[in-house]
Amino acid sequence: MPATGRQGRHQDEVYGRQVRFLCEDAGTLAKEIRDLDSEIEARARKHELALLLSTIDGIGLLTAAHIVAEVG
Repeated sequence: MPATGRQGRHQDEVYGRQVRFLCEDAGTLAKEIRDLDSEIEARARKHELALLLSTIDGIGLLTAAHIVAEVG
């Protein structure tokens, strides 16, 4: 197949910069999610119903908090 000048375009500097930015964004979002999970767990530890639900096998604090948020 003859070269069309399009092969390897995805490897140029702009593409690399975009990939780096996306990876940084993904890392930032992952950290924010971990921080929010920690905050939700801390609040669930202070909530009587969430604590009770978390005593059921397979239900952790995050799941218990989700149930409390949905059901009330």
